[in-house]
This record gives sequence, C-alpha cells and structure tokens, in this order.
Amino acid sequence: MDLGFPEFTRQIPNLNTRLATSVLAQYPHAAAFRQVSRTRLATLRYDGRHLIGPELAQALLESARQSVGQHQAPAYQVQVRYACEDLEVLRQRIQELERDIERQLRDHDIGTLLTTIDGVGPQTAARLIAELGNPGAFRSAAALAAYVGLVPGLKQSGKHRPVHAPLVPLGHARLRAALWMPTLVATRFNPWLRAYYEQLRARGKHAKVALIAVMRKLLTAVYSVAKSKRPFVPHTKPREVPA
Repeated sequence: MDLGFPEFTRQIPNLNTRLATSVLAQYPHAAAFRQVSRTRLATLRYDGRHLIGPELAQALLESARQSVGQHQAPAYQVQVRYACEDLEVLRQRIQELERDIERQLRDHDIGTLLTTIDGVGPQTAARLIAELGNPGAFRSAAALAAYVGLVPGLKQSGKHRPVHAPLVPLGHARLRAALWMPTLVATRFNPWLRAYYEQLRARGKHAKVALIAVMRKLLTAVYSVAKSKRPFVPHTKPREVPA
C-alpha cells in the first residue's frame, strides 16, 4: 500500500479491519479507484451489512486522484488481494476458536460464574481460568492482586514522599494487559465499579491510577465469585474511598 496507494490510510487508518480489506480486495491500488464511480463504491458492503457510504467513498476517490503511488502493476495487485484474503481466513479461524472457547467455558462452573460480573465476558473469563486456574484458590484477594502485579512499588528516600507510585515490575504482565479492556468496559457498564472510579477521580486521582484501582477491585470481585462459587452481586452503594 505504501507503493501503490500511500494516501489510503489517511481515510482508513487501520489496514487490519474488514472495512480496509473489503475495499482493497476490490480496488488494490490508487489506479483501480479511478475506474469506479462514487455511487458504486459507496454501496460496497464491507462486513455483509454496513455500506461504505458516500462521504468515505468521495474521500477515497479524491485521495486516489491525487495519489503519488506508482507501483500498480499486476504483481502488486495480486499481493494486496492475497493479503486481504489471508486476513479474512485468519479472522474466521479466530471466530471459530472464540466459539470453541465459549463452548468449553459453559462446562466450567467457575468460568461461567465469572461472566456474571459486568465487564467480564466469556473470553476474559476463559483467560482468567487459563492463566490462574481457580482464582479462589489464592490465600486472599490481596494475594491474587499481588500475583497479577497490581501492587504499587513505593520508592522513598529521606523526607521525599512520592505522590504517585508505579506498579511493581513483577507479576503477570500478560494478564494485566488482558484485563485492561474489561476494566474500561466495567467503568462504563458496572454501576458499582463506575461509582468507585468516579469517587477516585473526584479525590484527584489521575485517570490511569483510578483505572488500575478499578482493575484491582475487579480482581477482588473475581476472587469473591470464585471463592464463594456464587454469581456476582454488586454493591449498589460502594464504601467511601479513604482520602
């Protein structure tokens, strides 16, 4: 794409999307866009449902007309089309694996219970079980948080008292990364965790610091559900966060 239509990513930044690959499978370089009308391009469906639309179609056509791309020979067309086809095959395989994971999770008692926590979907629950085994087997929720690495690492010297403390450079970095998006979802759709997050922000905590605290709280809920083997029951009135 850098050789045949470098301006394409100004309109569709992420090439690893169905929108990008659906368009490029039909029009793999700038010259191909010059041979299509805006109406036809606008009616192209990129995921079986959604249309590209006239605005994006017009923007792509204008970019194609002004493109500096010069490498538009058949060999480059084939490379782009094959890449689009390969990405679609990989997407289908990922979907099959996700469906298989969800089927396996339905037969796992604790894994199913974890999905009762708002923000923890089947894939996150499966990741927790795969990485932790039974989260309820830890000595405490604090021990689980320490294992994952949600513990601040304070560095003090003399009278210096830092306002912020980064996480310790230990723990399960891969699991922390996997919990980041569920934590963001939980701050929006889980009333209990959203209230907790808003309390922290109201007390002047930075957004990232507050999100890490929410992630630890989410892990506490995971531990509680796994330990009690009961569905999650949210606290409608969270306790006040210490100043």
